[in-house]
Amino acid sequence: MADTASQRARQGRKFGPASDDYERGRPGWPVAALDLVTNALALDPAGIAVDLGAGTGKLTRLLAGRFARVVAVEPLAPMRDRLVAAGLAGVEARDGSAERIPLADGQAQAVFVAEAFHWFDGPAALVEAARVLTPTGGIVLLWNTPTAGWDPPVPERARALVRDAVARGGEPGGALLARGRWREAFTGAPFGELRHGQVAHDLVRDRDGLIANAMSISSIAGLPEPDREALRARLRELVPEARYRQPLRTDLYWARVAPWCDRCGDPLAGGGHGDCVAARALEPPRFCRHCRRRLVVQVLPAGWTARCAEHGEAAPPPGGHPG
Repeated sequence: MADTASQRARQGRKFGPASDDYERGRPGWPVAALDLVTNALALDPAGIAVDLGAGTGKLTRLLAGRFARVVAVEPLAPMRDRLVAAGLAGVEARDGSAERIPLADGQAQAVFVAEAFHWFDGPAALVEAARVLTPTGGIVLLWNTPTAGWDPPVPERARALVRDAVARGGEPGGALLARGRWREAFTGAPFGELRHGQVAHDLVRDRDGLIANAMSISSIAGLPEPDREALRARLRELVPEARYRQPLRTDLYWARVAPWCDRCGDPLAGGGHGDCVAARALEPPRFCRHCRRRLVVQVLPAGWTARCAEHGEAAPPPGGHPG
């Protein structure tokens, strides 16, 4: 399947019918992960944090305990309703998307995206995130990845049923994440260096929680309801009652917003740089994103180089500039 923004968006919107399974089966987030990025970005507990693609509020709960105000943005009503029902103090749930964040310019100190960025139109989402961030704000991306199978092991017949259902329902997010193409959105984006950290933790579920975890996969969530419930019933027959444990790795990526547009040199906080982002797909940068100095640019058949006297070379896009 071609990996286009519109196809990713359609697949990412299949979670609505599985909001209950998502809440019951999906893992939460380790406190240590939030500690890491809070310290790295020097985030103020009194500031506003945005949970973009908040789902049922898995990350929102942690953010609510850390920041005075959290704006949870979620486009799917069933997921958003589950979040609202939690009644989290200081949390405002809003309908919106990564490409149209319902906040004014420069309001948020951080935009968090948990298990969702690979579904977005990455370049557009990063321009929007930069628009709503303060000049010193940053973006944080989080993903949970299993590092081993379930203990005790899930019977092979049950695993085969899940694999077959996934094959029928379209490419799941894990495959998109594994390809790593989400990183390409940061080339030319209004952010500085993308940094990375990891935190290990465990997911523990009973039988029904384990089954809910499988049913929350986007490929399965989007199947017709009779098919989903038939699969659930069959899995309940095949998966024995037990306390299941799966080790996970939380990968965190964060970057601080760059104050200047690297094409026009104007402040990014004012927004309105969509044309610059489009142009930067075809040409080198002109200004340093960190200090607004004019770059020394050299265009060659194989690509381009652009150097700031203070901050060194700007990175070319994958494959280089077409010249």
